[in-house]
Amino acid sequence: MTEQNNPNPNETAEVAEVVENIQPEETPEIIEIPEATETPVPANTEDELTEDSPEDEIPAAETPAEIAPESSSPKKKNPAVKIALICLAALILVIGGVCVLMPDFVDYVFAGMSFNSGNYEKALVKYEEIPDYKDSAEKILLCHEGIGDKQMEEKNFGDAVISYKKAENTEKLDKAYLAWGDFYVENKSYYNAIDAYENITTMDMTEKLSEAYYLYFVANQNDYGVLHLPKNYIFFTALALDEYKDSKQLYEEAYSWKVEVRLQDAEDASFYSDLDQVKRTKKMYFVVSAKGGHPGEVLKLKCKASIPGGTQTYNLELAHDYYAKPILWYNSPSSAPTGNATFKVYNKETNDLLFTKKFKVTK
Repeated sequence: MTEQNNPNPNETAEVAEVVENIQPEETPEIIEIPEATETPVPANTEDELTEDSPEDEIPAAETPAEIAPESSSPKKKNPAVKIALICLAALILVIGGVCVLMPDFVDYVFAGMSFNSGNYEKALVKYEEIPDYKDSAEKILLCHEGIGDKQMEEKNFGDAVISYKKAENTEKLDKAYLAWGDFYVENKSYYNAIDAYENITTMDMTEKLSEAYYLYFVANQNDYGVLHLPKNYIFFTALALDEYKDSKQLYEEAYSWKVEVRLQDAEDASFYSDLDQVKRTKKMYFVVSAKGGHPGEVLKLKCKASIPGGTQTYNLELAHDYYAKPILWYNSPSSAPTGNATFKVYNKETNDLLFTKKFKVTK
């Protein structure tokens, strides 16, 4: 081969210098390699050097074609990734189809998940949307029961009672009423305790009710609004007859009559005004009031006014919380005697002295 057929060594060195200066971050420019004077560069220089190439020619690995970025040619996707994407898409379609075509089933599944995790409130909402699906009606009752159990742990007895009623669980309902009643007794709310105990149907509550009524009786022995309620009166009477603790003594005191007498000297005087002396020239008004007794009982009274110069007797009949106002005066007030006086009230039937009012008559 003649010297004319080989590439110019100077031109080849120039190309090598250009290739070495290419930055890896930037997209390299494709540099055309000047052709030799007579013979072109062989086509297979992109892969490897021919045997006839001189030692100072550009190595095949450093040619511009090899330096071009890999992204210039499309990448092939991994078959496993393709399969996973296809399966995911199919799963989404299946779930979507189930949600559309079988909404009750989906609600039932989600309700079961909430139920099994103890979130009975959330499960209840779902089950109530599908009450006729499978065993949803039964699960609704169990949700109310589970909610009630939580409320009992929190000592929220009132709400627990409501939940157990909805759960139709009589045994747990009575336990909730019992705990609720005990709670009220501890807090001295005896009437509410009685109400709770009386709702219990599966246990003997005789002792609990007796104690609650006794404590209620003691706390209200001077409150006639409580003493005269028919329901309370029956139980208080039963306690006294059974001689439960000291209830008999309390009963006699609570339902005995209490009579008061106030002296006034004017018809329009304040109801609660009370004098300890009165002028002989004034009229004397004796305000006789009665409290107590048994419900519906009427007290028959005999009253006797003893003043200097004479006496006066009155017969009265009073029911609980009623009063009468007998009047007394002198016919000749200017010459009437003065001194100590009394107004006594007796039980007409037993002749027991109930009240004595002492006062003075002055000039």
